[in-house]
Amino acid sequence: MRVALPDPTRDALVLTCGVRLTERLSLGLSAHAYAAGVQQPWDPDYTYSATWKVTERLRVSYANHAANRFPWNRGDGHATRLRDGTLSLTYDLSF
Repeated sequence: MRVALPDPTRDALVLTCGVRLTERLSLGLSAHAYAAGVQQPWDPDYTYSATWKVTERLRVSYANHAANRFPWNRGDGHATRLRDGTLSLTYDLSF
């Protein structure tokens, strides 16, 4: 778990946590809090991610850092969906 203490006049207070559900699967979630009038339409209320460890060196990850908003804070931005995230494939090389 991590708590960042930013400049509240321009940044969000972010609470991040993650959990390893199995040897191969881990999930992450972050919640963002903004001072009144600071949050922009593209700034999220929350972000989430999941990582599947295929092998010791190969991982598949999904992350959604788009403008995810809670139902009571829709704002002027567009609603995001699962397809607005990023899918990545990571392979670790040893040198």
